[in-house]
Amino acid sequence: MINNGEKTQNKVAGILKKIIYKNEDNGYHVLSIDIADNLTDTTVTINHPNLYEGVTYEFTGEWIQTQNYGPQFKATLAMEIQPSTKAGLLAYLQSSFFKGIGPTIAKRIVDYFGDNVIEILNKDADQLLKVSGISKSKLVAIKRAWEENKEINEVMMFLQQYGISTLYAAKIFEHYGKNCVAQILNNPYKLAMDISGIGFVFADKIALQLGFAADSPERVRACINYVLEQSASEGHCFLYYNQIVTRSTNLLQTDVKEQIQKLLNSMEKRSEIKTWQLNSREDKRYYAKALYYNEVYCAEKIHALHSNSFNAHIDDSLLNKGDIQLSDEQKNAVKNIIGQGVSVLTGGPGVGKCLKKGTLVLMFNGEKKKVEDIKVGDLLMGDDSTPRKVLSLAQGQEKMYDVISKDGKEWGCNESHILSLIYNDSSRNIIINGNKLTKGDIVDISIKDYLKLSERKKHHLKQYSVGIEFPETTTLIPSYLLGLWLGDGSHKENKIFNKDEEVFEYCEKIADDINLKYKKTFPKDRCEFISFIGKRGESFTTLLRKYNLFGNKHIPEVYKINSKKNRLELIAGLIDSDGYLNSSGCFEITLTNKELATQIHDLILSVGIQCSFNLKKVSMKRKNGSVYKTDGYRLIFSDALNQIPTKINRKISNNKPNKNQLHSGFELIDKGLGEYYGFEIDGNHRFVLGNYVVTHNTQTTKKIVEVLQFLGKNIILAAPTGRASKRMTEVIGMEASTIHRLLSWDPFNGGFLKGETNPIEADFIIIDESSMLDVNLAASLLRATQYNTQILFIGDIDQLLPVGPGNFFKDVIKSSVVPAYRLTKIFRQGQESFIVKHAHEINNGIIPDISNPLVNPSLWNDGHDCLFIESGLPDYGYDRHRYPKSSSLHYNLDIVQMIVKLYTDIIPKYKGDTAEVQILIPMNIGDLGCVKINSIIQEKVNPHKKGHGEVKLKERVFRVNDKVIQTKNNYELGVYNGDIGRITDYDDKEMILTVKFSDEQEVFYKKSDIFDLELAYAISIHKSQGSEFGCVILPIMNQYFRMLERCLVYTALTRAKKCAVFVGQREALSTAIKNVDSSERQTSLKQMLTDDTFVNPLI
Repeated sequence: MINNGEKTQNKVAGILKKIIYKNEDNGYHVLSIDIADNLTDTTVTINHPNLYEGVTYEFTGEWIQTQNYGPQFKATLAMEIQPSTKAGLLAYLQSSFFKGIGPTIAKRIVDYFGDNVIEILNKDADQLLKVSGISKSKLVAIKRAWEENKEINEVMMFLQQYGISTLYAAKIFEHYGKNCVAQILNNPYKLAMDISGIGFVFADKIALQLGFAADSPERVRACINYVLEQSASEGHCFLYYNQIVTRSTNLLQTDVKEQIQKLLNSMEKRSEIKTWQLNSREDKRYYAKALYYNEVYCAEKIHALHSNSFNAHIDDSLLNKGDIQLSDEQKNAVKNIIGQGVSVLTGGPGVGKCLKKGTLVLMFNGEKKKVEDIKVGDLLMGDDSTPRKVLSLAQGQEKMYDVISKDGKEWGCNESHILSLIYNDSSRNIIINGNKLTKGDIVDISIKDYLKLSERKKHHLKQYSVGIEFPETTTLIPSYLLGLWLGDGSHKENKIFNKDEEVFEYCEKIADDINLKYKKTFPKDRCEFISFIGKRGESFTTLLRKYNLFGNKHIPEVYKINSKKNRLELIAGLIDSDGYLNSSGCFEITLTNKELATQIHDLILSVGIQCSFNLKKVSMKRKNGSVYKTDGYRLIFSDALNQIPTKINRKISNNKPNKNQLHSGFELIDKGLGEYYGFEIDGNHRFVLGNYVVTHNTQTTKKIVEVLQFLGKNIILAAPTGRASKRMTEVIGMEASTIHRLLSWDPFNGGFLKGETNPIEADFIIIDESSMLDVNLAASLLRATQYNTQILFIGDIDQLLPVGPGNFFKDVIKSSVVPAYRLTKIFRQGQESFIVKHAHEINNGIIPDISNPLVNPSLWNDGHDCLFIESGLPDYGYDRHRYPKSSSLHYNLDIVQMIVKLYTDIIPKYKGDTAEVQILIPMNIGDLGCVKINSIIQEKVNPHKKGHGEVKLKERVFRVNDKVIQTKNNYELGVYNGDIGRITDYDDKEMILTVKFSDEQEVFYKKSDIFDLELAYAISIHKSQGSEFGCVILPIMNQYFRMLERCLVYTALTRAKKCAVFVGQREALSTAIKNVDSSERQTSLKQMLTDDTFVNPLI
């Protein structure tokens, strides 16, 4: 026996002085232990259901050194021992363990019985009645506490000998209670069924040590349940008899074929398992009960929904209403889907319309970007001066057209692009695509459809521009005054040459407002001029220098991107100084400074006034009086001139806005095959080009929602993951949720609140990323779907199978019972986007020829969105020159170093520091697995900082700012398998980790929940399904041979929106493409759907 205070290599003993922290969920304790002869208390950590202050315990475990708290004893077992000193006995008896015994009664007991107190409690506790102050009721409470404590200790000691940790021991005791040990002795296999985390292997180990026979019925029965459960984790819904025998024999290491047949029959009769046969010639299919009922329910409910008829007549006029125009293929799909009770929409990657390389697009902040420089997340300027968020990018080649308007505006796009045009004929109405148009109506029409129109219809469809409103910003120089100086000011002086009294009056009045002194000068040989002298504060010259205007006449950005009112005032100053109102009632300005003329032209267009820009020869006078000819740039603008606040009376125009002033005829010039770039945006899909022309892009699902809304349907949108539902919200412009949130998990009863008795209230449900639905989740969703509700499943049939059992989406499509519409025309990233092009090649079994940026570095900048860097692991003592320049090994970078460099340096350099980069790896374990790569990336981008807390769970380390992924559904926290977030805080005192997920949801993790988190700099390809990322790094090596399959590579590549980089061996990519998924899932849903004798619709 160990003495109090004695320390050995793996044991410490002492009085539990204080419970510093206790987690009620998992029994994790941080304790302060008073060890005799130690000057300071010792900190002990342990998982244990109940510990009491004042009790003496012996702890078994190991000493560890923590960075923040110094040495601690990490215990795996706590056993109550008898206190060996009077002080120890007193502390023990007055502890929280013995409720009702205070210091006075405790002292009386010790004084009365001395060192025999523990023996009395064990053998004859009734003698405590001899002590003054102990009543019969208090004696009962003392006995109960003593017995409960003994029971816990017995369980701990019993389970410890079988290698079960105290964490699980606490769960076991909580579940079974006082008769815990007896129940385990009777049938240890119950543990595998009742306690999460303790499987058949653990239970079997205990059973065999307890003497259960290798072929005992209990063992074989538990084994059958286990192999059925394991098959579900592999994606199967059932096993055949021979498969159960083989798996069980291998697991039990004994011949149990005879027992299995008998037990299967018995388990079937007792409804412990279920069976189904396709026909009398086929072997029975053996199911775990839940999976059988879920597959059956899916089949029956799909038939029931499909039998419903919805006679909504959808014609082209309805499809052509609103903002979105569709291809013929898309129109056909939408028409049919609206009328079906249940339907499927599927297709490969791609949606959206695109522009010619180099086309300028107006950003929401006023900047103008080339289309090829736009990034996911950028905000474009909408046609109503509100932002349009970029959701995904596109690039490729297609037939291209230049669009040239009669007012001189020119841009280019592909033939799939949607033009936004305005109808401007008031004399008659016309019909286009079934829509009746009157003057002022806007029609969104593809170039293909536009070219099919009659010339008369084309004549009255005009390209249109809009004026833009920006927020008002304070400037140092009033806008009108700057306009005067730009027009009539000396570029190296603060003088403004002008002879108009209205201008003099304005300058005299404004001088005081800007703390300057006004001065008017009348030189004999020159025009009158105005100058400003510093009165207090800064001089006018200083203000001009602040905008870098001295010797460099231009319009500063703060004036170009300002309120419409301020821009109009600047234009007024330009007219009152250097412009005039011509005989045609138009304003005209002529300048020799081309850059300034171009800026003024853009400024006029930005406020919604049409303006021409022409080159002409102008006469200029030298200082000596001689005249010379030079190039001049004439700006003429008419219509809506009355909104320009000129101050000189002869320059005030009454020209009111003409509704057609921003409309212009145009022609299309066929440019043949060319390169395009594009994007998918939210909102009404209309955005503004750099020349203020309005144009458009589109998305099929949004059109379905528009039509349903027009029909007055109550619509619900959902997806399997948080990222997928967020993207659905952005694309469609309507709130989408995860399926789990839609069904409302009930943590108390362990199921969904939504179901047959509490269904989802909706007319139409749309589920995106449906290929991720396993049969269990699909059944839960269908149970909550009413019979008069329509449901549409959207997904890509060629992606990875769901993580859970079944193959719901593919089975439904293959059954041909449910109408399925497959879109073959690619829009989102363009038919020749390299990502999409190579994805389709891979899906068709073609080895793609992917370019290598090590051979041609310009590929990073010239539009290649899919690249391959050859790499690997070097031979021992290798010479880098032995490797070709196409390999990173030539540059002393092995595959891991290359991945790190791409993640931390190369991709941020070429795609922007804010680019979202995700590493997708086929496997979790191994030197090239997710776990290893994550730890390397973490140390590079988020190393430990002194004084900053971190959480260590075995080999895992979490720090603030780490990127993490949830690996299991946690309904209580509201986070689900595959959700990705970032750690924002860690409270080391409360041991709470805060994670913010992509939908801005903040989740607070207790220690027991943190076990479900993993680092997410690199994640498995399976975990990525349903998500999209800006840039994706794809390691591909022969070391992944077990996971090299075509669908895996296809899924990984189609996760990339902007850039995908393969790193590794081309032969490994070739192997994967040739390897069509060999693991066919065993499901019955397809056969159940097509078997008329089986299906009995639930109506």
